[in-house]
Formats: sequence, structure tokens, C-alpha cells
Amino acid sequence: MYREDRPYGEALIATHLPTVPARRYLNWFSMAGWHRCNRLYRQDYPQGGESVFLLFTVEGAGRLRAGEEDYALAPGSLAVVPPGLPMAYGTAGEGWEFYWLDADGPFVRTAAEQLRRDGLACHTPRRPALCLRVMRALLEEDAPGRGGLGGELEQSRLLAGLFDGLLEDLLFPDAGGEAAPSLPGQMAAYIEAHYAEPLRMDALSRRFY
Repeated sequence: MYREDRPYGEALIATHLPTVPARRYLNWFSMAGWHRCNRLYRQDYPQGGESVFLLFTVEGAGRLRAGEEDYALAPGSLAVVPPGLPMAYGTAGEGWEFYWLDADGPFVRTAAEQLRRDGLACHTPRRPALCLRVMRALLEEDAPGRGGLGGELEQSRLLAGLFDGLLEDLLFPDAGGEAAPSLPGQMAAYIEAHYAEPLRMDALSRRFY
């Protein structure tokens, strides 16, 4: 992980080179980041990305254009952009704090495309704390996946849990009790109950998988 201080603000960025088996069979990430930006910040990818791009807003406001759609990014919102879709994003207003992630894998790609087709490419998840915790964990220096194939399996499970929760938002649009007993729901409840305690993603993964 390394830190950058630029005219547009500050950033933390982590990279991960997945193994060949992970690329073939698992869900994985190649880059993760955190940014706290001023109004100068903007990124433009006219050819789109090579993997699924996730963008979680913590504070402030951002704006995303993905394909032909424009999205306002408010605190707690999560945007998911499939690979190859032209996109541009930047600060909308005076400041913007967000996490981002380049993720890939068969399930991740399928889920991202399904969310886009059904109108949930950008929405406020019912379990934003879970999304935030997973993205923070993958940014940390001892993130799951950096300890060989065993760690990458753990990383794959965390990403699957995150996307399971997003697909539940699609399948259960009313925040009723149907989705509550699910695995992401149990994880979110555990996180909220132990929020003040040190909580590592590897321990969370072992508990629920």
C-alpha cells in the first residue's frame, strides 16, 4: 500500500497480483483505493476498465457517468460498473471521500452485469457497513489474498459475500424480513454488534464461512 498527495487531494492505493488459479476459478481484486478529494478531481476512462469497478462514497458528493447513464454519488451509495463500459467520475461540489475497488472473477462479473441490467448499478445498499468493511479490509497491508492461494480463497469469499448482499437488494427490494437470515445479513449484524472492537476480515471470514 502506498500514499499519494496530489493537487486534487490525498489517496491510499493498494495493488494485488492474483495467481493463475485465482484468476481462473476465484473472485479477486487487482487494485483498491481510498481518496479524499477536492473539486479538482476527475477521472475519465473512455474505453472502460478491464474489470468490475466499485465506488463507495463516504462523505461529500461525486458524479459518475457510466455508458449513457449519469449518477449522483451521495454518502452511503455504491456504484458498480461492469468491464468495458465507458466511464468518467469526479467530485461534485467542494469535496468527496470514497473507496474504490477493481474486482474480477466469474461471479463478480455476472453479478455486476445483472445489477446494471436491473437498474441497481448505483444505489444505497441496505448493508453499507458491510460494503465499507470489505473495501477497507482489501486496502489494508495485510489484506486477505496477499498470503498465497489460501489467502486468495478468503478474498474470494469476502467478495462473494459483498455481491450476495447487493443481489439481495435486487431480489428483495422491500427491506423486510425475507432477506434477514442470509449470510450477508448475519455478517452485518455481527459487525454492528462488535463495531467498537478490533475486527479483522480474516477472522470475519473464518467465522461465517
